[in-house]
Amino acid sequence: MVLQKKNYKISNLRALAIITVVLGHSIIIYSSSWNIMPTANESSLFDRLKWFINLYQMELYFFISGFLFYKTVCKDVPYFKFIKGKVLRLLVPYLFFGLLWMLPIKILLNIPSYRDYDISDILYRYVIGFDNGHLWFLYALFTIFVILYAFNRVLIKRKWGSALILILCMFLMIKGININVFNVSSAVKYMFWFQLGYVVNSMTKQKYNILILSVICIVFLFLGRNMYVLSLLLVAFLYYVMPDKEFTLLTEIDKHSYGIYLLHSPLIYITYTFIPNENPLIVVGVNFFLWGSVAYLLTKLIKSTSLNRYLGI
Repeated sequence: MVLQKKNYKISNLRALAIITVVLGHSIIIYSSSWNIMPTANESSLFDRLKWFINLYQMELYFFISGFLFYKTVCKDVPYFKFIKGKVLRLLVPYLFFGLLWMLPIKILLNIPSYRDYDISDILYRYVIGFDNGHLWFLYALFTIFVILYAFNRVLIKRKWGSALILILCMFLMIKGININVFNVSSAVKYMFWFQLGYVVNSMTKQKYNILILSVICIVFLFLGRNMYVLSLLLVAFLYYVMPDKEFTLLTEIDKHSYGIYLLHSPLIYITYTFIPNENPLIVVGVNFFLWGSVAYLLTKLIKSTSLNRYLGI
């Protein structure tokens, strides 16, 4: 039996994605588009950096998920077995880390967005996908899996079938859907990037990928969606320049990336509650290095226990 070579390109990209997300969370208080927690300081550097990160951070995450999704579709797993796996992988962590980690931290810190609701309202809103912080990603990704597994399985043997789904996802993203329950609108927003990863992995000839990316860029430009063009170019650039070789540090970060994503974001509110007006370098340093390390160590701890059988981080 020949062992399949590990795809270090995707492993490195996933490590880069979580580093970017942690950095984005660490500097978000200085973003001009974020007003949940106040600070007496401004930082044009961090404001611009957050703007740049927002161009690709979640797009890259969904791209990676879609890229890996192609192999799953090829295995022809029965639909309901596949969905059951995603419930365990996404919805169980959503409830566990939301109810026992994120919400307790934010409620104890008296975060502004929770002050107008009692506990029952907060729990209800969280379950249906409101005020769920960074964990919106899990609901959105689950919705995408539910929809696109069925479509891609039907068209997997049809040439260019996945590209047709990509075009549909592109126009749905442009049009948008205003359904916030269970983060459906976010799923529609990022479904294109997920399917793009799927298409890139499914096309055996790179010239076809370049052709598809070029056509999409032209469509985005024609529709005046210049920000989408920037995001597309960044994601494509990161994918094609990332080397397919092992880097020990990136491999270690990748191995714990899911847990870091789940655990890190609530910790920054401790910093934003107690030292929001400190020097920005101190605030960002605490958020990125200290809380990033704490999230990493907690992930390692959870992975070493039997609890991880149910959480799968």
